[in-house]
Amino acid sequence: MLKQWRKQYQRRRKERKPLPASYAELPGVVRDRLAEMYAWKPQRGSDGALHAMDGHTRIDPNKGCPLFELWRDTQPDLSLETGLAYGFSTLYILGGMLGHPPSRHVAIDPFQVRQYHGIGAEQPGTVGLADRFTFYEDYSQRVLPRLHAEGTRIQFAFIDGDHRFDG
Repeated sequence: MLKQWRKQYQRRRKERKPLPASYAELPGVVRDRLAEMYAWKPQRGSDGALHAMDGHTRIDPNKGCPLFELWRDTQPDLSLETGLAYGFSTLYILGGMLGHPPSRHVAIDPFQVRQYHGIGAEQPGTVGLADRFTFYEDYSQRVLPRLHAEGTRIQFAFIDGDHRFDG
């Protein structure tokens, strides 16, 4: 059974889906960053050092491009994501932001520095959007009520945290 599963897994990994057409519409600086990350090149963390990535934590371009398209088409003033990891999905969202100056993005991830070396939180700076990015290193169930109490209005949210079965 294990051999059969392994064969299927390896075959699926070899099958490459073509990139969505909107991938070419991403700003060049975002495409370049994503290309480096999809090649699993070491990334700079919040400590300034280069860190290897784990080789499996990412969002596929066929799932990331719809994020970019949706963000670009709705152009929210404020977007939010829970779960940052290495910042793949963040870069797709920031790709839309580059063409929409007044917008801001918020990310929440309690494990960003401890597990991912702060790599995801550094991504906005690599594409020139650090000043329009706010990061909370805490659990979303703590941050979201605070944002609500402050009157924060989110127009676009990507929930990609707590991947446990019972989460």
